[in-house]
Order: sequence, then C-alpha cells, then structure tokens
Amino acid sequence: MPARPSRPFLVVTIAAIVAVAGIAVFADGAHPRPASATAASPPAANTAESTSTGGDTPSSIPSGSGGSGSLTPDTPSVPVLTSAPTSTATATPQAMSAASATTTTATATDTVWVSVVSATPQTSDDINAGPTQAAAQSLVAQLSSYWSTQSGGAVTLALAGFETRSLGESSCNPNAALSAEEIGAFGGMFANGAWKGTHQHLLVLSAESCGAASFATVGGKGGEIFSGNGIDASMGVPYLLHEFGHNLGFEHADASICTNTASYDGTAADFSFTSIVCPTREYDDYFDIMGYTVKNATPNLSSPQRILAGWMTNYATITSSTPSTTKTLTALGGSGGTQALKIIDPVSGDVYYVEYRANSGLDATSAEFNYGLQCDPAMSGYTICELDSSKTTGAVRILRTIPIVATGAIGTTVMATALTAGSSDKTKRHTHLNPGDTFTSLDGSFRISVESMSPSSGASISVTFGSATPTPTFTTVPAPVQLTPKG
Repeated sequence: MPARPSRPFLVVTIAAIVAVAGIAVFADGAHPRPASATAASPPAANTAESTSTGGDTPSSIPSGSGGSGSLTPDTPSVPVLTSAPTSTATATPQAMSAASATTTTATATDTVWVSVVSATPQTSDDINAGPTQAAAQSLVAQLSSYWSTQSGGAVTLALAGFETRSLGESSCNPNAALSAEEIGAFGGMFANGAWKGTHQHLLVLSAESCGAASFATVGGKGGEIFSGNGIDASMGVPYLLHEFGHNLGFEHADASICTNTASYDGTAADFSFTSIVCPTREYDDYFDIMGYTVKNATPNLSSPQRILAGWMTNYATITSSTPSTTKTLTALGGSGGTQALKIIDPVSGDVYYVEYRANSGLDATSAEFNYGLQCDPAMSGYTICELDSSKTTGAVRILRTIPIVATGAIGTTVMATALTAGSSDKTKRHTHLNPGDTFTSLDGSFRISVESMSPSSGASISVTFGSATPTPTFTTVPAPVQLTPKG
C-alpha cells in the first residue's frame, strides 16, 4: 500500500490555569498531530465567506489506534507566570505608534494592542518574521472578521496600538515574556489586570518560537494573549482565533464517551476529564475552533457556546410539551433556517444541543472533513473515533456543556453516540450521527432520530418523548418500634 503524503497536523496544548496578581490565565501549549494523519489537500485558508483562518500551537504527538494514523496528546510542560525579568537589558519600547484613523472604533468595539517582543538580543533564534504594524492591522482585521461572523456582529476588533520591545533575556521563557509585557507594554496600561472590564486586549507576539507556546486569559471583558507561533495565515492566525476565544470567555471544546452501553448517555455531572462514567478528552472536538488547532482549519464555534453567549437566536427549544417533533436543521454557519436544537430532558432537566455541520463555509476547513478515521482511548476499554465525517452528507452532533470551576467559564463536549461503520462494538463510538442513527437519553424520556441529511436540504431530525424510566431512588425507613401496652 503506497504511503500517504504527509501534511502538518497541529493541535492545541493541554491546558493549565495559573494565577498571577489575581489574573486567571489559561495556558495553551500545543501538540502537532502525526504526519500519518493525512488526507486531501486542505481547503484554502481564506474563503469568500471569511478572510480569517484558525489555529493553535505546535508541540508533540500521541498515538492511539485509527484508520489513517493516531493522535494522542502528549503532556507538554505547563507555563507558570513569573514576575517581570530582572535583567537590566532594555525592555522599553523601541517603536510605538497609535493605530491609524481607520482603526478608531465605536463604543462596542474591542481594541487590540499588539506588542512584538524579542526575548533575546540575538536574532539567530528568531523564526517568526513579518510582525510589522501593517501586518498587525491585517491580523486584527482577520480576527475581527471571524469573531464578528460567529457573534452575529456583536464582537468587532480594531488595532489600537503597536510597539516593538527588546527584553534582553538569555532565553525565551513565554511566561516571563508575558509577565514583562503585562507590566511594561504601552506604558503599563495592562499591569495588574487593568484590562479587566475594559474590552482591551494585549496581544504579545514573540519573534522567537518560545517552545511554540500559546496561551490566554479566560473571560473578563478584555484579556491577554501570548503566542510564539507567528502570524502566518495557515497556522499563526488559527492559534490566535482560538486564544481570542478564551478572552471572550470560552473554554475548550472536548469529546466524551459514556460507559453506559445501553443509552450511551450520562447525567450532566458525569462528564469530566477524570470521570469513569463519561470520560472526556480535552480539545478533542475538531469541529470547533475551541478544540484542537489544525493547520488551515478555522471551523465555526459550536452552537451551545453561541446560544449561551446570546449570539444565536435561530435555534428551536424542544420540550416534552410536544410528544413528537420533526425539525430540519440547516448547516451551522450557513444563512437562515433553524441551525440548532436545544432539548430539555423532562426528568433530569439536563440540556442537550443538536447541530448539523456541512462541508461548506468555514466548516469546509475542519479536520473532520479532511482527514481519515482517528480513534483514541478515552479510558481503558472505551474509544472515541473522529475525523471521518462525510463530505457528501455532513454530520449531526449531540453536545453537552461542562462548567470549568478553575475559570468559571463553560466548556463543551461532543458525545460519542454512534457505532463505527460495520462494527457492533459499543465501546468504540463516533462523535457524529449519520442518517438512520438514533440516540436515547439516559432516563429514556426522549429519543433523537436522524431521518435524512444533505447540505442542500438540511438534516431532518425527529425528537420523540416517551415513558421515562428514571433511575429509582430509595429512602431508608427505620424498623418499626414494638410498643408494650401499659398493664
């Protein structure tokens, strides 16, 4: 069998939350996916629909068992923020200019202040070329285009300032670099978390790779971002799209497989990274910009995040007030129609989201449509399979939300709810549904069926509520007391 052509496949970093001066920082260290995970040539990074591209940071590769290569995240080192460098070398702006008049913004616009740093004085280790003010202007325009599209115009960005700085360090430590910039950039306007609530963002771009580190603060109506991945369209911009999502308050997009092989479901509390009921793999949703970062891939933000942010109104809420409902979903990211279902379990009150992703628009860049089957163990005996959604029919997905205590933000997880093609192995499942597939909730109170799907006519989804069979609960009753009558 001829060898597959190799193509860079990059993923984001394992996350860690650190606190410095009361600032929660989400560390995104990344790992590249294996060269064996190949497919057709990637779609063009820029499309007529959006000029933005998405991504994260490169690092190392994992291994699982899959049709065309395996991907298993390694464990990268976790950055820890440190105090500003104590070096006496210059750490003052070498060049600083206000953005041109074209970047003046309306009240609702988030402003981005770009600081390009040379951590070390030598240039032999500089690999990220071209971060000029004009390039920064273009970069921010790409970020704005993407996030404006995702938010329905609620988020727009503009370049507010640009500077270059030399830190004079002996090596590039990404945490020290961000700490130094937080204190000194633009006259100290970001020091001590002063960005909180201001809708202002400090974007630190390193001339050095700095271990391909990329990380950002989460939420706070403003924020800080560090990236050693440059600003090229194929990878640098994708990473920054992901990191800016953290500034906007979004946590990672994950994937889960429940060990219940009867319903493939669990309660909301069962979904976590340490769970043995519904074990979850962080970053493992390739259909979401907040999942793994892949070269040239800039997929849409998933429907739960857009709905919770108030950015999406063309969705239908389904409750048991209607015994049976059939809805046609248009592709997420398209125009018009119903693009998601929000289903409320009448017994548990848990919320499920259903969406349809087609090989069009931004989602045409997704790894799901451009790579072969990839299966990774979520825990011993249970495997999540992805990356083989059909370009012809698309993919229907069921998602849940996961609150992240460390940041107070919400993450999402796509459920592995369908058997792999030609297999009866219930412990090895896909994260998408095909025509004819069904899903039944844990308590049996509702069933989701995929009747048909095509990019032109949408996905026909039926939701049927029936007799619930909730898990019984028992109350301990004390043994009766034997009374002795008086004589």
